[in-house]
Amino acid sequence: GLHAAKCMWGILQALGGENLTKLTEVEDHAAWISAAYVAGSKAYEEDEFVKAEIDNLNKKIYGLHESGDIVSDFAQIYFTTRQWSYDYFDKFYADIDVVAFDKYYPESVTSGPGLEVVSQNLVDVFSESEGAVVLDEAKSGLHTRVFVTSAGLPTYETKDLGVVRLENQDFNYEKRIIMTGNDQSEYMKVVFKALELIDPVLAAKQRHIANGTVKFANGQKMSSRLGNVTKATDVIEAVSLAMSAGDQAVKKDMVLGAIKYSLLKSKVGGDIAFDIEKSISVEGNSGPYMQYALARANSVLAKAKKRGSIPKELTDGERNFALKLTDFGQAIEVAIKDFSPHHVASFLYDLAQEFNRFYEKNRIIDDQREVERLFLVNKYQKILKQGLELLGVPTPEKI
Repeated sequence: GLHAAKCMWGILQALGGENLTKLTEVEDHAAWISAAYVAGSKAYEEDEFVKAEIDNLNKKIYGLHESGDIVSDFAQIYFTTRQWSYDYFDKFYADIDVVAFDKYYPESVTSGPGLEVVSQNLVDVFSESEGAVVLDEAKSGLHTRVFVTSAGLPTYETKDLGVVRLENQDFNYEKRIIMTGNDQSEYMKVVFKALELIDPVLAAKQRHIANGTVKFANGQKMSSRLGNVTKATDVIEAVSLAMSAGDQAVKKDMVLGAIKYSLLKSKVGGDIAFDIEKSISVEGNSGPYMQYALARANSVLAKAKKRGSIPKELTDGERNFALKLTDFGQAIEVAIKDFSPHHVASFLYDLAQEFNRFYEKNRIIDDQREVERLFLVNKYQKILKQGLELLGVPTPEKI
């Protein structure tokens, strides 16, 4: 794709040509590749000569995959730096305690199946226009988009058709969910319309969810295409520096909890204003607040010398707390139905506040209703822990 060509142009500029020896001297692989991409993107927009060079590089990269070339200097630079990207993804997902993908689909793998889909439906769905292959506005009811350029290269639209087919072959899924930025909504409508015209059954399995942009609280956009790029690792480091905690393992859990919860408590669809100070606060609707709430429940249960038992009757304070506990299942159902985890986050925050009210007004340890209240606290602890784990928020035993 063009983005890879822009990056390769920047890489070749940094190496002074196809210089494999200099490539071995690169230390911070991710930062180096990112800088190369920024340089290529900027030059492509500002210099017509460079634009032509990058367009030719794009064809050259396609040629690598078509010919199977893995030994030329250009091919070794390309495949080495691509592997650096994979390695970075694997390390990053491990660092944030997220299970990585089952399988990566490079665009080079999706191009062939996508082109095959387009060629098989050239008459019924697609048409030729000025040497390119398009889905016409009259056919889609939307707007005309190019699927194969006049140079014979597949566009993102065709590659998306290819990956839909590949993933269905590999996983035989019942539902496929793709999430993009809001600016891709119209694009995805055309892709899915093309798929609907080609294979209505497969098209019915698709679900597109559009989301806003993550910005800092001051409104600055986090972008990967400009020099003012902010990487996710930069955010993790900034939160880590702002947060004070003695135990390093607990600190890591709280940093990840602060970031994940801050993002997931936001309703899907709109922009997210990421405020570092609010994200690490132990007061208010934050990850550390939720982790402290769980640690408090753990502490109560650890101090108990008796075991909880099901209450035969409830006091007014106990009843409010118990009723809130019963809403957990509904919160999960709504989150699944709406494809939006913020419903779970909202419930957990309300539940933690309800527990705090209950805890302030109802003595637990050494009270005559200790066993009944321990039963409620035990249920609360399990629900809060399970809910946070559903959100991917770490749940340290103590803080």
